[in-house]
Amino acid sequence: TIYEQMNDAKDEPVEAVFKSILKDKTLDMRDKKAAIIDFIAAGIHT
Repeated sequence: TIYEQMNDAKDEPVEAVFKSILKDKTLDMRDKKAAIIDFIAAGIHT
């Protein structure tokens, strides 16, 4: 419902981080995967 959507956490900042990691031309795919895993792990531990 609309009320539930209003109370959900906003995903835009998280999405921006993922997109910036994926768009970075200086990182190879392994580094991108590691960065995303580190980002997720950091969020889990907070």
